[in-house]
Amino acid sequence: MSNFKMYFTKLIFITISFMLFSCKYDNENDLYPYDDCKSYDMSYGNDITPILQNYGCIGCHNTVNPQGAVNLEGYEQTKIWIDNTILVKSINHNGASPMPKFQAKMDSCDIKKIESWISDGARNN
Repeated sequence: MSNFKMYFTKLIFITISFMLFSCKYDNENDLYPYDDCKSYDMSYGNDITPILQNYGCIGCHNTVNPQGAVNLEGYEQTKIWIDNTILVKSINHNGASPMPKFQAKMDSCDIKKIESWISDGARNN
């Protein structure tokens, strides 16, 4: 009977220990933050060009008057500045002239879209 009592006491102790120490409150938003930025499967024509137009990039960096000798009008011209990483550095305000000039940094979602498009091969799609 003594063995049974000792075994039962250990079993209760272990069960209570599991109950006390296994519970943990995790906030779902901390574990899985909501990201409403669709930055996958980006298209140059449907996603990237509108971003460059909305921030006025093409207004300053076009074929007619390419400010700083940077032309972002059209895929072929934009690809040059992607391949040498200047575009990403500029929009991130890190390592190149910060763009858009004299304006706030691009929205983080728009930057994420451009970076995602580049990571996926910067295709002309």
